[in-house]
Amino acid sequence: MLLQPPPPPPLPLPLPHPLCDSATASPWGISPIDNPQTPPTPTPTPTPTKKREEERSNRVRMGPPQTKEEAFGKAHVPYGDDGKGHYTLATKGCFDVIDNATSLCTQALETVPVGEGAFTFADYGTADGGTSMPLLSKLIGEFRKREPSREVVVAYEDQPNNDFKSLFFYVQGIASVGREGYDGTYLKEFDDVFVSVCGTSFHDQCFPTGTVHFGMSFTAMHWLSKKPCNITTGVHMTQAKGQEKEAFAEQAAKDWENILVQRAKELAPGGKMVIVNFCIDENGYYLGKTDKPVCMYDTFNKHWSAMRDEGKITQEEYEGGTILNYYRNDEEMKKPFEEGSGAAYKAGLRLVSSKSMITRCPYNEDYKANGTDKLVAAKGIIGTMRTWSNSSFLTALSNKRPEEERKALVDELYGRYENEIAQDPSIHHMDYAHHYILFEKVV
Repeated sequence: MLLQPPPPPPLPLPLPHPLCDSATASPWGISPIDNPQTPPTPTPTPTPTKKREEERSNRVRMGPPQTKEEAFGKAHVPYGDDGKGHYTLATKGCFDVIDNATSLCTQALETVPVGEGAFTFADYGTADGGTSMPLLSKLIGEFRKREPSREVVVAYEDQPNNDFKSLFFYVQGIASVGREGYDGTYLKEFDDVFVSVCGTSFHDQCFPTGTVHFGMSFTAMHWLSKKPCNITTGVHMTQAKGQEKEAFAEQAAKDWENILVQRAKELAPGGKMVIVNFCIDENGYYLGKTDKPVCMYDTFNKHWSAMRDEGKITQEEYEGGTILNYYRNDEEMKKPFEEGSGAAYKAGLRLVSSKSMITRCPYNEDYKANGTDKLVAAKGIIGTMRTWSNSSFLTALSNKRPEEERKALVDELYGRYENEIAQDPSIHHMDYAHHYILFEKVV
């Protein structure tokens, strides 16, 4: 049975409630004047669209923010069965993004001081670990040219609900990452390489002070530590306006400073780190919006809002579909490194280089170049989108709904999007826009 929007309140003024997740306002209303000689003018019943506009305009715009604890399990939950390596197998583009960082990483590694004891590589926000394994093999190989007998530690970091089972399968060679030209594991290529895993968020310190020699993070640190508010004009910060846009920018700035300060603690003197992170580049391009005709987030919002308009989800659930990440522009990315005043600068980090780069969606490019079957192309494009976005929509739905109903509604959302892609895969895509950042810890 479809959920219908609640009937309009009998009073002309709706009950106010905050924009964000925690509701703290008290109900209030105005009683009509009792005048038997002059009956009150009946209030017209608003249309669904008009009603949403009135509700939105009467909300307290900025309510209390979500906490880190409340954000856990909603910001990003791995999609797919545990141990199946779904993220790596469904995100061909991530291999390309990391390939584009190979020369930056290998050149930076050449001048990192070795110090005493084992040399530690740290991979933050690793997901199931498969997409970075070809690069780690190259980096360990380059390092061993300098230090043939030095022990190496590869330290992985991700949130506690990460698919670490798949990571272990990939690293131990039990499963293949499915990348052409790479069908192994660095554990079998090199002796004296040891693996450790940390389930602490990169918003906190993850490794002991001064122990990381070379850090890396690919497509991870755009996720925020908590939700500042829901977005009422779309599903993503690129669609936010006014106070909602400002709230996301403020939270993202705090998180970025904190992320860098935590890395400054972990890096050894002379240590370096490469972060490849989603951005808004100088052309205004970002993930799913480049020089191609269709914008990914506009399409998500079209289908998500259509389900609301049809009464399949509520207005509250629609707004709860806000995706908890932020794409920084060049100025926002560099600000913590400003000499003298930046938090990262004060913590001892120095920005060595930065640039933005577009990496094309492989599923879209393959369709245009080779005439892949439309449905196959659509499944590839929607599959790579769903690896990271599924939980944002699933957790937006009321927990009063049975679990199977919630899953079915999210399946419907992606099914609608997939059907649209299948009509013309040449215009649908998930092109990537990244900052490629290198910084070092001064001695």
